[in-house]
Amino acid sequence: MEPSRQPHPDPISDPHRLATLRATKLLDSAPDAAFDRLTALASKLLKCPASVVTLVDQHRQFFKSCVGLPEPWASRRESPLSYSFCRQTVLCDAPLIVQDSHTDDRVRDNPAVSEFGVRAYAGMPIRARNGDTLGSLCVFDAVPRDWTETELEILHELTTSVESEIELVALASREREQDQLLRVIIEKSPLAISVIDHDARVHLWNNAAEALFGYSAEEVLDKPLPIVPAEKKQECQSVRHDLAGGKTFQGISTYRCRRDQSIVHVKLAAAPLQGFDGESGRSLLIFDDVSEQVLAAQQREQMLQQLQEESSLTNALLDQLPAGVIVAEAPSGQILSVNERAHELVGRKIVERVDPEALALYVGYHTDGRRYEPDEWPLARTLLHGESVSNEDILFETADGSLRRLLISSKLIEYGHENQARAITTFTDVTELKELEAARHRSEEQAKQILASSHDSIKILDLEGRLLSMNRVGQRLHEIEDVEALLGRPWTDFWQGADKSSAAQAIQAAAAGRSGRFRGVRPTGKSNIRKWWDVVVTPITGEDGRPEQLLAISRDVTESVHAEEEREALIKREIQARQDAELARERYRNLVDGLDVIVWEADAQTWEFNFVSERAEQILGYPIEQWLFNPDFWPGIIHPDDRDSSVTLCRTACQECRDHDFEYRAITRDGRTVWLRDIVYVVPDDAGRPHHLRGVMVDVTSKKELEQELRERAEQLSEMDARKNQFLAVLAHELRNPLAPIGNAAELLQLCNQDPQQVAEIADILQGQVSQLIHLIDDLMDVSRITRGKIKLQRETVSIADVLKTSISSVRPVCHKRDHTLDAEIEPASGLSIAGDHVRLAQVFTNILNNACKYTPTGGTIKLRCGVIDDVVEISIEDDGIGISPQDAEGIFEMFTQVESSITRSQGGLGIGLTLVKQLVEMHHGTVRLDQDYRGPGSRFVVRLPVVQREQPKRPAPNASPCSQSLNVVVIDDIPAVATLLVKLIQALGHEAHMAHSAHDGIEMARARRPDVVFSDICMPDKSGYEVAQTLRKMPELCNSRIIAMTGNGQPEDVQQAREAGFDRHMVKPASIQVLRQLFDEIIAARAS
Repeated sequence: MEPSRQPHPDPISDPHRLATLRATKLLDSAPDAAFDRLTALASKLLKCPASVVTLVDQHRQFFKSCVGLPEPWASRRESPLSYSFCRQTVLCDAPLIVQDSHTDDRVRDNPAVSEFGVRAYAGMPIRARNGDTLGSLCVFDAVPRDWTETELEILHELTTSVESEIELVALASREREQDQLLRVIIEKSPLAISVIDHDARVHLWNNAAEALFGYSAEEVLDKPLPIVPAEKKQECQSVRHDLAGGKTFQGISTYRCRRDQSIVHVKLAAAPLQGFDGESGRSLLIFDDVSEQVLAAQQREQMLQQLQEESSLTNALLDQLPAGVIVAEAPSGQILSVNERAHELVGRKIVERVDPEALALYVGYHTDGRRYEPDEWPLARTLLHGESVSNEDILFETADGSLRRLLISSKLIEYGHENQARAITTFTDVTELKELEAARHRSEEQAKQILASSHDSIKILDLEGRLLSMNRVGQRLHEIEDVEALLGRPWTDFWQGADKSSAAQAIQAAAAGRSGRFRGVRPTGKSNIRKWWDVVVTPITGEDGRPEQLLAISRDVTESVHAEEEREALIKREIQARQDAELARERYRNLVDGLDVIVWEADAQTWEFNFVSERAEQILGYPIEQWLFNPDFWPGIIHPDDRDSSVTLCRTACQECRDHDFEYRAITRDGRTVWLRDIVYVVPDDAGRPHHLRGVMVDVTSKKELEQELRERAEQLSEMDARKNQFLAVLAHELRNPLAPIGNAAELLQLCNQDPQQVAEIADILQGQVSQLIHLIDDLMDVSRITRGKIKLQRETVSIADVLKTSISSVRPVCHKRDHTLDAEIEPASGLSIAGDHVRLAQVFTNILNNACKYTPTGGTIKLRCGVIDDVVEISIEDDGIGISPQDAEGIFEMFTQVESSITRSQGGLGIGLTLVKQLVEMHHGTVRLDQDYRGPGSRFVVRLPVVQREQPKRPAPNASPCSQSLNVVVIDDIPAVATLLVKLIQALGHEAHMAHSAHDGIEMARARRPDVVFSDICMPDKSGYEVAQTLRKMPELCNSRIIAMTGNGQPEDVQQAREAGFDRHMVKPASIQVLRQLFDEIIAARAS
């Protein structure tokens, strides 16, 4: 019973009444056939042109149902309170009866009297269960009426039915909201939830289960649960058997299979369901992914959410709930009238007079089970004492013995001037209503159990992110003493810094219909302990699919963040717990069975295990029974290589009564090898002799595998470091080789500059050594480009014969110098073409031929052969040189690899030639290999490339040399030596050239001389070459000038950046005189055209 409250001075604006009215959710609701039938019935029975169910709001009256109401009010379904007769019913909390509005001072001034001609009115208050008056059921007429008692009784009866209908609507609304919340929790839960039958067939599979196991709902529904591995079938059958017996499970540590057959470790909670989807024998399974905890070897209790789907929901509510009515004269008890519904509900003939003897014929029970005495019936109390009874709940036994729940109201109504009175009793059958209330109660209890059993903090927010509610677990986790004081505050206020922004973004995502997730840290309220939280915010959608509220679930993941630190603490606590729990064996067993270690106890003399935790079977696979009281069991599972040393160590430590900690390999039941760390404590007896052993076996296989991986990586790094050092030494040697003759040549030029022949010889030497340097740098750049995927092939249809001719021409001078015989047969390749880059393919065969020349002694023979097999051309190159040993052959194509030989070292090289060959061949979809089956002297390499059956198109002949013309050239370079030599080369070609040693001077010189061509370095101290190009491009007087980038940077991105800055071309230093001549010829030809 609600506590009594002081009456409000204005019942219309009473906040409590308005809250009750709006809680019904009937204001502005759509028309309802149930209400329309009652208003139509009222109009018909009372023979009135109009009947209305009116709900009185603070500033208006809303017509939930109306018959005969004039326009525009019938269409609007509302009117101002100034037109309302019904407001008088709310103000007085009593019926309003008007026989003639023209003479009744209460309503004479109401606009409805003059505008719509309302003359007669009768309205009964509609009350909520808490007694608040919501409005009235009223009828009115255009002519004066002398309302009879029978008419008022009928109106009162119909009003009671309206009140019952309102209660049913409110109950149905609460049922829908509760059902919606439960479904949202199930669908949006981060835990995988499933419901199976006794045959393990799936009947529910939520989104989290799809994400965790990879199976969609369509794939598993009505099919056997597909996630159980073969070795877990027995475990699942045992769990299902116990579930069938009513047992529940929480926190079973196990594992299951994903769709891709990978293993996922889970905590399993299971509970039997009663009446899920109307079927028995169903079970609820909840899977929590604990893979991270398993990898960290950390034990903790996992969240267990017990979700039960409502057993069955009522498919439809009754359209209307008409009441039975009995009218008796007071105080005689003479029955005056009984309607048909009363006969139906009572189920037997109604007595003619109410007296104790007649009432004794009826059987009814109080809510506490006591039978009603004759003078306890509501009608008897009204007749005897004038007591008003409202909605008294009675369990009534009908004539056929069935029981019905009736709400009986009884009231004494006085009339006339001679204290005449009548007792009116109404019967409302609420049997179905009570059943719905019971179902709602069960649903609410299920929701409370779900929220109470969750290990997470669960909050309900509005769409603006303000806190509406929080479960008790959340209050405890956050150490909040008064959650009521926090309701209505923005949830983001509980976060700080970047976490506050993350919380706001998660709310924004959920309000938009998506899920938001983040991880943040915040202190607890009372003890100010910093905790990490994994937060998921999801929308709670309404019937229209739009978000109405937000569900925020926060999981404490502090232990996960600090997993490794807590792991050791967990082991120490567990060991201490074992020592302290000797007198509490059952509690001791319950504790250790949940740990991810094997806790054991054995006799110190016989080594017979008398206790082993259940985790042993999960880690090693052997049943617990096989461990117990078998002294040979433990030595038998130790790996043979570790058995003797482990047994000896343990026996010696036991004899010395010394605790010991050691590691060994063990063989599991399925034949796998795992590493165990065994921490053993020797417990002595009173005499100091070993009495029994207590220990913890920890699976450290992952740790051992990680240590092995680290050792292998260390060896790889060491090998790579040695190769790097070797490469740097070779590179230094290779760079010094050409630099030495270049330096000597520079000195000789000063001594013999008058001898043209010697100058020409020195120039040839310089050109050769520079070419060698360029070749070294190009090889390094090619390796860099290929390694980074930056090299691009200029693919075209290429004649393989032309490629081989190009390579042979490149190596003939070397062969001639070393007196080698180059035996090449390329006729089989005539007419064959491949899709590729002519230059890069020539580079492949040139590198292999150069290697053959290097490693073949003077006078040796090098053979090149071609052949076609199916659609593949095979080119082999063999020599009769020093050959390659099997040890060197294994890494011959790896970077910086060279054959260990004094002859090899004498030939130089960086050890990257064959690496380039292999990568370039593979880019052409071919293969290259060292033929290790070759039995001749030296070595044999075989290249295979796919053939395109099409002749190579003829290359157009180069244009004839353009006419000679002198160009005006400006060179900008901050290195005087480089600028001076480039100017002299340009002048030697017959062109006028000037140089500037800074970007600023170069720009001014170009502005003054207006040159045809400008060469600019990129890296200069005052301005970069890119800035120079951009400045020159802005000068109108230089619009016809060609600007060339001359730099040592030759990567593709360098070329692209130069073009974007405004350069016409990009050239890599040093540019040969042939390249310069070709460039100038192109510029002159372009001008001539």
